[in-house]
Amino acid sequence: MDMSTENFIPKYQRLKNYIKGLISNGEIKPGEKIPSQRELVEMFQIGRLTVRQAIRDLIYEGYLSSEQGAGTFVTTRKPAQGGRASKRVALLFPEDSGQYPNPHFTTIISGASAVAKKEELATFFLSLKEGESLEDSGLLRTLDSQRVNGVITIGVIDTGVTDILLEKNIPFVATLNRPQRRGAYYVGTDNIYGIHLAVSHLYKLGHRRIGMIAAGREPKWSYLAERLAGYRKVMRELNLEIPEEYVIDTWEERELLKYFSCADRPTAVVGGTDLAALQALRVLNQLGIINEVAVIGYGGIELGAYAHPPLTTIEEQFRKVGSIAMQQLVALMNGQTLVKSTVLIKPKLLIRESCGSPLK
Repeated sequence: MDMSTENFIPKYQRLKNYIKGLISNGEIKPGEKIPSQRELVEMFQIGRLTVRQAIRDLIYEGYLSSEQGAGTFVTTRKPAQGGRASKRVALLFPEDSGQYPNPHFTTIISGASAVAKKEELATFFLSLKEGESLEDSGLLRTLDSQRVNGVITIGVIDTGVTDILLEKNIPFVATLNRPQRRGAYYVGTDNIYGIHLAVSHLYKLGHRRIGMIAAGREPKWSYLAERLAGYRKVMRELNLEIPEEYVIDTWEERELLKYFSCADRPTAVVGGTDLAALQALRVLNQLGIINEVAVIGYGGIELGAYAHPPLTTIEEQFRKVGSIAMQQLVALMNGQTLVKSTVLIKPKLLIRESCGSPLK
């Protein structure tokens, strides 16, 4: 089928008009399935991304609905007046069953919600328990029943969820943890830059034996893996050795007691998170060597200011992360093509007493 006419109209808009025409003429009735994406690509000789954009817009406008594994169907309900359905955005995050809930979720949500309010979006929360199947979680039913137009994921989300959002053509932007799928949009912290700030600061203070705790080498914790990669990179640039025992994945008290009890322990450590760094301060106080080891955290949680001594940290701009993520999502829901799939925000070094003085 030829779409070369009306060249001044974008291809995805022409495809939308064609599908709307089929619906209004009764050629495809409510409840009936439209041609697959592959079929539309072949029919119109256009790219798959163009087809996805057209279908995504028609879902958003209320003409179509997508069912996982079944296809895309004409809705049985009439589209909202003016061709626009209410915009509904889900904020999806993992339900933390551990002892320490992630303190950054609320700040990201605050930034996203401020933009949502300005754009007159309806937002609601969805959570997934760790290890819970997608069927048991009710996520699929919620995405359909709530007519979700867009999703912001916060934290580590199962790749199966990402696959579903891509398959259902639901625009989404990930935050805090980089998704492991191509075609996904992400807004987060420039962790390589952040760790460079931390290690360089320690180096300027005279430290040469610099370790890292709570490094987190599992691929699913992308932000920890990025920080570990940044640590190794800056240590190489400074020509500093990294003994194997200087890098540990845990921040459990028992392991930190052994870590700091060694005679050749590091004179400074960077925590993969602020909570890990606070645990290190606690252990150093317990061992009576709090003045012998400098500590820097990562995150910028408020609790760090009240530690003994107050924690130097890499302060992430989480409210800005949430705000930009929602702005990106609004653009996607409006059918815009984003120039960059990844936006990284540079953190800041917040110096406090835990490592503010030169090494003696």
